[in-house]
Amino acid sequence: MPSTAFETLLDATVNERSKEITDQMLEGQPIIKAIKQKGGVKPWTAGGEKIEEIVKKGRNATIAARDYKTPIPVEESDPTKMVSIGRRYVNGSMIIYKAQIEANSSSKTRIFDLVEFYLNDLKDSLKRGVALELWSDGTQQSLSGLPAIISASNTYMDVDRSIIGNEWWRAKTGAAFTWDGYTFGPWNTAEPLVLIGGTDGGLSKGYDDCTDNGGTDFPDIIATSYPMFTKLKALFESNKMVIQQNEKMRDLGYPDNFQYRGAAIVWDRNCTLDGTWTDNPVIFINTDYLKIRPYMEYAKDIYVGPPVDLFAKEGVLGWKRPVQWGGNFTCTKPGSCGALTGKTV
Repeated sequence: MPSTAFETLLDATVNERSKEITDQMLEGQPIIKAIKQKGGVKPWTAGGEKIEEIVKKGRNATIAARDYKTPIPVEESDPTKMVSIGRRYVNGSMIIYKAQIEANSSSKTRIFDLVEFYLNDLKDSLKRGVALELWSDGTQQSLSGLPAIISASNTYMDVDRSIIGNEWWRAKTGAAFTWDGYTFGPWNTAEPLVLIGGTDGGLSKGYDDCTDNGGTDFPDIIATSYPMFTKLKALFESNKMVIQQNEKMRDLGYPDNFQYRGAAIVWDRNCTLDGTWTDNPVIFINTDYLKIRPYMEYAKDIYVGPPVDLFAKEGVLGWKRPVQWGGNFTCTKPGSCGALTGKTV
């Protein structure tokens, strides 16, 4: 229980702002905000670490056109599989020093403003942390970000994508592979990016490989680094293509974009941070299948731990509040996403 007037105010303010901080934490980056705006935040309501939304693993061989006399093979009729994903957390803390409290103790307004300052700083730090985690590869305690999701060779959510038979589960990246009579890729040739042509077919082939159902199911975001973003703009201009802004991405608060066949091309300064990406990747994302899944106890609010009693460190006194958000990124159809890597500006 709070033991001082300041701790009482801190408790009340943090609890009141908790949901707002959580909401804004999931809007600090264009891809995350697009997922959230599409209703792509899916709390886990039961089942421990199991994802409850049905995830397609492959085709159902019992569904086919047959003569009515042909016996239907007795096979597993459900092509879906419950898959698991590890627990991940975004951790932090809020520290307010006693000297700052005393310096602002002349009025409740000044104390409240002090608390608000630290809460806004906490919110910005959480936004930054989650935005960075989107580009992590899921190792250690990082979230399973895009480098973990967009792969053709790793084991993701219980599925080893490198073995024959799991081609459907592979994202369109890396070396070429053949599935369903069509050769996808390669997408990792070290050469200048082009719109059409080159060794890997350029931007157009990468987009086509991630498109399904006659062109109705296509990437809605093409994310890249800022240098490659400006390179793409130059390619559009040199090919006499109209540079048109994507209105949906503009309405989300990111006007620095342009459109390619319905997909918003955006840049992210974090795009090249993770060691699993080659510099300046061009990443195709279908946000219909990309979800943010908070654990149930983190579904609406960040978890704010109890106030730690006054602590002393090198003679400095203060309060420390631990803060944590738990969840992960998941993709129910990795084959809808892909990446061109090894490209030069």
